[in-house]
Order: sequence, then C-alpha cells, then structure tokens
Amino acid sequence: DEFWARLLGPPTNEREVARLYTLSAGDLALVRQRRREANRLGFAVLLLWLHHPGRVLEVGEAPPAAVLRYVAEQVGAPPEAFSDYAAREPT
Repeated sequence: DEFWARLLGPPTNEREVARLYTLSAGDLALVRQRRREANRLGFAVLLLWLHHPGRVLEVGEAPPAAVLRYVAEQVGAPPEAFSDYAAREPT
C-alpha cells in the first residue's frame, strides 16, 4: 500500500507539482471554453488528474491544496472556487 501511495499519490514538493500539473496550450484552450471560474478550475483539475494519477476524483475528493493552488493560478481562478465546481442553480 505504501508503494502505491508513493507512486500514484499526489506530489508534495513544488517541482513535482509543476512537472505533473502544468496545463498545455491545448489544455488551456479547452479550459477557457468554460464560463465560470469554478467550472474552469474544476475542469482543469479533472483533466490533469486523469494525467496523474490516471483516474477521476472520487465523490467528495479534492486535490491537495498545493496542487489546487497551482492549477488555480494557471486558469485565473481562486482555489476556493473548486468547492463550487459542478454546482448550479436550478433551472
């Protein structure tokens, strides 16, 4: 279990966060198609989480704060917006 946690777990240092969670130009183009900050950030996190660790987030799961801050900075959204991802007013 410890081996898999180290292999597939999110990184803890800034260099690894940047290496694993930097959006490409194509990724950013997809992210910018989302209107709300929360949707841009949530979509970016899900896209990057599929790259590493290669799965989707579980219900109620959030990425580590360092990863969330790094991704939020790239998409121009506050990290707190992630908690509003996928929430919308009833129509």
